[in-house]
Amino acid sequence: MDLKKGIKVFIAILLILDLGYTFYLNFHFPLDGDLASIMMPEAGQAYHDVLQDPFALDVLLEGRKYTNPNRYFSHAALNAWFRSVPFVFQTITNPVDSVYLAAALAKTAIQFFIIWLLAVIISNKSRLWEEGFLMAAVLITPLFQTFGLNRHMAIIDQSVTYVFFYALPLAMLLLFLLPVLREYLHGRKWEPGRLMLLLWLLLIPVICLSGPIFPGVVLLLVPLWVFAKAWMHFRSSRRWTSLESGSSARTLFLGSFFASIPIRYWVAAGLLLFFGFYSFYVGGFNVENDTSADLSLWERYSRLPLGLYLKFTTKIGFPLLLILILVQGLWIRYKADPESRKQLLQFVVWGLIFSVLYLFLLPFGGYRDYREHIIRYDTIMPVTTYVFMAWGLSSYYIFRRLDRTGRFRYMGLIAAVVLIFSLPDTRRENGWACEYAALQQIQDSKEEVVVFESDCPVFSWFKIEDPEDSKRAARILHYWGISQKGQLYYSK
Repeated sequence: MDLKKGIKVFIAILLILDLGYTFYLNFHFPLDGDLASIMMPEAGQAYHDVLQDPFALDVLLEGRKYTNPNRYFSHAALNAWFRSVPFVFQTITNPVDSVYLAAALAKTAIQFFIIWLLAVIISNKSRLWEEGFLMAAVLITPLFQTFGLNRHMAIIDQSVTYVFFYALPLAMLLLFLLPVLREYLHGRKWEPGRLMLLLWLLLIPVICLSGPIFPGVVLLLVPLWVFAKAWMHFRSSRRWTSLESGSSARTLFLGSFFASIPIRYWVAAGLLLFFGFYSFYVGGFNVENDTSADLSLWERYSRLPLGLYLKFTTKIGFPLLLILILVQGLWIRYKADPESRKQLLQFVVWGLIFSVLYLFLLPFGGYRDYREHIIRYDTIMPVTTYVFMAWGLSSYYIFRRLDRTGRFRYMGLIAAVVLIFSLPDTRRENGWACEYAALQQIQDSKEEVVVFESDCPVFSWFKIEDPEDSKRAARILHYWGISQKGQLYYSK
């Protein structure tokens, strides 16, 4: 085996081990308190109406209010997954383990999909065994934290429910942007057939009617993309300055600008804006907005600076990545060939503009008491994704253009970053063992009401002290076959 192939095998083994370790960590995390409410809601309960009204037509036509009207696809995906996948695992294991395995598989599979998408965007290679893909993947993979820095810069939330409402829509958005970014960053022309184009456009309602933050992302991203394209076209247009008549110059410029963008992208941009505005409108009828604390817009903005300060001072993740991106950006600025430098630096600049605008608009999204400073790992997920992408692109570009000696030296820096992000990501006690033992007790119990000696939450956000508070969870546990009679439960 030659050295090049040996390095590929080594990297592939590292990535497989990391994925397996991630699955192990995801298995050892308790079930969250929203899962039971979303899985099998009954009429009159929260989350029931959204599953009956995929496009929120009752909101549009009748002005009805209910919970999460613009998040159908996340609800439907989570519902379908946990109604079926645990039973697949029950062919090889017990009901309790099957649920944790289903949760771990969902989180790990979505993480793998996002890593694959980012690696393809960075390297322009889609096959898992290609050298470029493996290099891009090893740059990105350690940044995904299960414990470690998860509450600081998470893409995959510790709560499996949040994964379906944040990470899964993010994956759909990246999948939608994949051909656009490959065309811009790598010059890879995309000429889809009719079926592929239809499937691509069908991602738009899924993106906009899923997670809570992505309608706002597309409403910001589309105008920014059009403006960026127009500006770059203006900068590169020689005809603009060569004509004497300002009006004819404008006409020629606008005509050439619109003609330079394929019609499919204009159709996609229009649909994104339509569904983004629609989702934003129907999201205003979410009854959860009425139960949250009512802070004025000024009060929300006043909390933003502290949230930003804490994000960059309490953990090493963001400061380290931004310093490395800055240093590598300077290297690219002075060392890279003109064409590559232009593409990468434009990506960095427009990504920075997007991040600043997104953070500035974040207070308009409302206030939740569990997001005291507005900025939290989940609300800034689009910015986190951009930072990951910028780190991967700049690192990959530099590595590919160094000579043999320079590559070995640069690999030392990459190895240091991998270690810095990998070492803290170890399993921590978070109530899983307590909840797991409680579910085993329910599985083995013949009592009408199961009483726990422990005080940890069981399939809930809080300790259950009244058996009546366990009704919904007990129904789900019975559905999975964990409880034999649908027993209620509580802690002493």
